[in-house]
Amino acid sequence: MTASPGVKIIAVIGLAVLLVPLVFMIVTSIAGSIAEKRFLMDYLATAELFPFILAGSLLLVFAAHRAHLYANAITAGLIAETATLLAIMLVSGKIKAEGASFVFAIVLIALYNAAVLVECVAGVLLCVKLLRAA
Repeated sequence: MTASPGVKIIAVIGLAVLLVPLVFMIVTSIAGSIAEKRFLMDYLATAELFPFILAGSLLLVFAAHRAHLYANAITAGLIAETATLLAIMLVSGKIKAEGASFVFAIVLIALYNAAVLVECVAGVLLCVKLLRAA
């Protein structure tokens, strides 16, 4: 399996862009937690920074399909991210912050973040495999 240098570069850039929201969420969580002396985390940061998630995911999908590696996992991650984010937007504007519908919205946010994390793992595996093949 040999991938062109362009595919490797696209995969690495895609992973870096995909990781921006996660790194931002972690850095702001650490800073906020230290400043407030209690644990804080903006679990909506990845959804708020969805343009980065989308751009990174699309680059990874392209690279994965060109390299014939992890294409199904990365594509499924993009679909899951987009579907859960759309579901969150449809549900969240119509509910109060209480009851079963609120719990459903929180579950959707958790599923969205899990899909982002799974795509990051698949992106790391893709990049490692591509760069080791060099």
